[in-house]
Amino acid sequence: MMKKLMTLLIVSAVSAAMAASFTVDPENALIVVAPKAGAVSRLAAAELQYYLQLMTGKKIAVASKAAPDKYIFLFEKPAGIKLKPEEAVWETTEKMTRFYGDSSPVHPRANALAIFLRAPRTGDLTAVYDFLERQLKFRFLAPGELGTGYVPAGTLKLETGENRWAPGQLIKREIRSGNGNAKAAANNLTLPEFYRRKAPTDIPKRNLDTLRWLKQQRMGSSVHFTYGHAFTRWWKLYGAEHPEYFALHKGKRAPWGNPANIKMCPSCSGLIDQIVSNWKNAKVRSSMINVCENDWGNYCECEGCRKLDAPVRPGEKWDTDLTDRYLWMANEVIRRARKIDPEVKVGFYAYSVYRFPPRKFRVEPGIVIGFVPGMTSWQKTDEMYKEWRKMGADMMFQRPNDQHINTGLPMGIEEIMFKHFQIGYRNGMIGTDYDMLHGFWPATGIADYILARAHIYPERSFEEHVDEYCSAYGDAAPEVKEYYAYWRNEVFDKRLYPNRKKIEEKGRYGNFRRGLMWDLPKYYFEKDFDLTDAMLQKGLQKNLNRREKELLEQLILANRHARLTYSALAASGDAKFAAARPLHQFRQENWDKINMNWYRLFSIEAAFGDVTGGKLSAALEQFADGKALTLRWYFKPDPKDEGDKMNWKDTPFTSAEKEWHKVYVNSGWENPGNYADPAMRSFMKNYDGTGWYALRLNIPKKWQGKKIFLHFGAVDESAWIYLNGKFCGERVSKDPDDWKKSFSIRIDQNINWQQKYQSLVVKVRDIGGQGGIWQPVALGCKEKEE
Repeated sequence: MMKKLMTLLIVSAVSAAMAASFTVDPENALIVVAPKAGAVSRLAAAELQYYLQLMTGKKIAVASKAAPDKYIFLFEKPAGIKLKPEEAVWETTEKMTRFYGDSSPVHPRANALAIFLRAPRTGDLTAVYDFLERQLKFRFLAPGELGTGYVPAGTLKLETGENRWAPGQLIKREIRSGNGNAKAAANNLTLPEFYRRKAPTDIPKRNLDTLRWLKQQRMGSSVHFTYGHAFTRWWKLYGAEHPEYFALHKGKRAPWGNPANIKMCPSCSGLIDQIVSNWKNAKVRSSMINVCENDWGNYCECEGCRKLDAPVRPGEKWDTDLTDRYLWMANEVIRRARKIDPEVKVGFYAYSVYRFPPRKFRVEPGIVIGFVPGMTSWQKTDEMYKEWRKMGADMMFQRPNDQHINTGLPMGIEEIMFKHFQIGYRNGMIGTDYDMLHGFWPATGIADYILARAHIYPERSFEEHVDEYCSAYGDAAPEVKEYYAYWRNEVFDKRLYPNRKKIEEKGRYGNFRRGLMWDLPKYYFEKDFDLTDAMLQKGLQKNLNRREKELLEQLILANRHARLTYSALAASGDAKFAAARPLHQFRQENWDKINMNWYRLFSIEAAFGDVTGGKLSAALEQFADGKALTLRWYFKPDPKDEGDKMNWKDTPFTSAEKEWHKVYVNSGWENPGNYADPAMRSFMKNYDGTGWYALRLNIPKKWQGKKIFLHFGAVDESAWIYLNGKFCGERVSKDPDDWKKSFSIRIDQNINWQQKYQSLVVKVRDIGGQGGIWQPVALGCKEKEE
């Protein structure tokens, strides 16, 4: 009887000509989950409960049965209803709102993390998020409560009506989460201690919030795609017995560096047979065979592969365009596999030097192409799509790396990312796989939001997406819109995009982000932050509700962080520490107030040479001033342990520079990447014993009269320090964990202030492990006590 009554109520409301408005008191409402509801449906009910409580401050109970005197939020699919893949439906009457959708079957006890991570179809969740957006004006700007816009209210103002959503053209929609590993971060000694301490609780929450946000933005898939670098383990599996499967490069078929990056020999018939055989004999046979080449370079130079290549264009090298050899391999795989299963498909990357449209071979039906275009050449991308389609490619999904230009600063990249998406959509792409969210939400989160919304509403204009985003700020929307437009129009369009080639060259190997961070003062200026601060402060004077004000204050705080980051990036030499310290302190004080992935930001900055001084500042928290030392030192092994007798501590730097080996002190002495000489790489492999390091120091004159220290990030294991041939101090390893602990040695007593440079020699003794100085060394100073 209750089911019949509910169905009658819904049908009568949906058929009404005009939507009726009404108010629901949460205290007089009930969330009802059908007894046989699946885990996705139960999670959807919990999500509705959470967000309605966030908005109203009142928690609506969840039950398995309806109550006649309550407004009902019902999670139950009507009998006889057939849904499209991923379809989501909500239907509202003055008596109840029903939610249902097409969701993947999951374990009955699956939790939120498992569902967000592993269920590609979550129509029940989509129904709830769509209802919250349309009926209650929620705006999921970014993950977590910090990124959620809503209008605080004690009651729910609803309208009768319904909405249905299904994916349409984009049967696969993915933006990679970029989630971190809490355990790895907690044990990552290159991270500041504060970051490591926060990791066990912060990263799991951040991961869950991000995965939830992706579901809020309808990320999912109606079909199963199999792709990604396919041959990363093949050298281990087949290298000894079948070297012919692998690229012939510089006369040998073997890895050049990491075996996971070894290239294949696409013309090898045995390789193709092995690929098909592995698929055929798998315990669970996939509907798609993955033939995506491994990453990086060193392509096959054999005669068979070269014959498959299109003619080399004038002025180009032979390995500039290798698409046809890889397409030929994919075509051969699908031809042979379809003798076994006529419906099988093949996953193929159009990436790197094989992203160009083929010129010799047409694409066989059933090949799904993951196209990896360049962001800063979107006009050329449009032409390439069209050429691929002319050659038979009718199933392409876009696999860009657009978000990897993120620096943590406001950049104005949202419009070009939207245009890039639209190019793929207009050219018939069937899906996406964007690599990846960086979590710099107040800085460039608007770009991620608009990209995600374009997946849901591809028919909307860029301006419509911007308006929706800024609407979360209420009456301050015009100022927030002006703020983002400034970074887009004045910085990206006028400074960054016109100079993209120069920036990429500065960053080496086409790395735009690195080039920009290395050369930032040429493109960003202090006035940028003055102007944008004024815009946001003007918005703060508007009539805002509590939530709108909180969102705007977070954006103001984030702009202050951007200014501090700019100052630290722009500083150099002895001024770096003074600019880095306020930034480091700000990040600790505002860790939970700004929606930023601090781990990723710090890692990027550190990888590009500690460009903001974050590692330096964190390492020297106990000091009044500091200075980073170069990572490149000079090194001499001492296998006979004769350095003390031979007085190597007195070695002039000029002699060490000529006679010793260059080495980097951000990795142990056993690391083969430290040495250019193959003989030295071989000698130092598994080397235990004694070694000596040398460096020339230029100590700031303003530090004269102060306590001055050498701060070692970590040494494996014991160290003795000499300055100008005089002993300064030692750290003799006694604890098993000493190899990963930092320490400081006072050196001012042995400085010769009459000299411009001081000669530093460090003896290290290691009895196991990587050995040597393996974390950066810095100078720090303190005031002397009175």
